Amino acid sequence: LPGAETDPGIDYFGVPFYDAPYPRGSEQGTGSPHRRNCAPMGWLETNVVRFTDPGHYWHDPSGRTFHLWMRAHTGGTGYACIAKVVERGDEPGSGPMETVLESVPSGKKILYVPCPGGQMKFHVLYDDVTRLYWLLSTQATDSMRRADMLPDDRYNLPNNERRRLQLHFSRNMVDWCFAGLVSVGPTETASRHYASMAVRGGDLLVVSRSGDERSKNPTTRTSSPSTGLRDSGTWRIKSVPAVNAHIRLIFPPKTAILKQWKSGFQPTQYPRSVP
Repeated sequence: LPGAETDPGIDYFGVPFYDAPYPRGSEQGTGSPHRRNCAPMGWLETNVVRFTDPGHYWHDPSGRTFHLWMRAHTGGTGYACIAKVVERGDEPGSGPMETVLESVPSGKKILYVPCPGGQMKFHVLYDDVTRLYWLLSTQATDSMRRADMLPDDRYNLPNNERRRLQLHFSRNMVDWCFAGLVSVGPTETASRHYASMAVRGGDLLVVSRSGDERSKNPTTRTSSPSTGLRDSGTWRIKSVPAVNAHIRLIFPPKTAILKQWKSGFQPTQYPRSVP
């Protein structure tokens, strides 16, 4: 969004949190031994969503509209960016596709919506049985810490915590209900992030980047697969009982971290009975 950070029309809700001019952003935490960069305003890592509820304001009865829910670079937490793609053909699935911003009933354009963990890559999944949208995302706990006062083991900016993986559900992609913590790494560098999920019968299957206390930082770029950070390979399944079903957590075959991980897990019912 070139120049958007200086636009008075986006005032009053604190975006961007830091002065982060396009295209390089800005350095924060002067005096810190670590480089802490705030990227310019923008979005990435998109999820595609369809609204099938005829009562939803953004439902398209013609079936030609797809909504995009994206990670938002704001320097803060709690927002996602959204847009919509509209098929311009005579029939669904035909014609050119146009990407535009969505509107609210007042006529105002809407780019930012509430999204727990929207500051990091997240995964949205719609379940036909519960008729709910499920959100797997990273939980921030300390985003208002001054960048120059962050501990050495904290990665990049205060909003960049990556060790707590959380689950929410929603009827409408705006109002999110907390379902529980999926996993918490034992240290700040033990990431639980960039996760994906799938529904299989009564189970919710989760796969996540993960690390342990030996990781150099919470990202996978600087850590060896031997630390437990791995994007592919043979995965070991760990099942945890819940009330009516269970959440299967799929982690790398390095089992050294499983004992530590289990102590931080909060079993949560996957509420398939919710209408």
